[in-house]
Amino acid sequence: MYWIAVQEILEQAGIEVYLVNARGTQNLPGRKSDVQECQWLMKLHTYGLLRNSFRPPEEIRSVRTVWRLRDRLVKDAGRAIQQIQKALTVRRSLKSRQRDPSNGAIPSCVGRTNRASTWSLSYVACLG
Repeated sequence: MYWIAVQEILEQAGIEVYLVNARGTQNLPGRKSDVQECQWLMKLHTYGLLRNSFRPPEEIRSVRTVWRLRDRLVKDAGRAIQQIQKALTVRRSLKSRQRDPSNGAIPSCVGRTNRASTWSLSYVACLG
């Protein structure tokens, strides 16, 4: 949110900042530019018709930031673990298919010798 930095700078300078939701004045006729909208909001503020939106104190905002970061890191770690588990599962299933000649398929690393009854040395190496 782009306005957070501006609000913090103004608050540090000692200026009272009002964060106002302009949705309530959005559909009123006559204000079609940002300048006119700002002037209208300023007029409503001088009459006391605008409410300041709630923004928690700095201590609470910093704790929320830490919790959001922690939540994101935990989710990222969980995704990484799932990817590793999937890769290991795929590797195990590929290896078991290569070692099991009973399924009728000859793995790509396997070649037959000229004699139909014996396997080549590449098959033995593949089993290793």
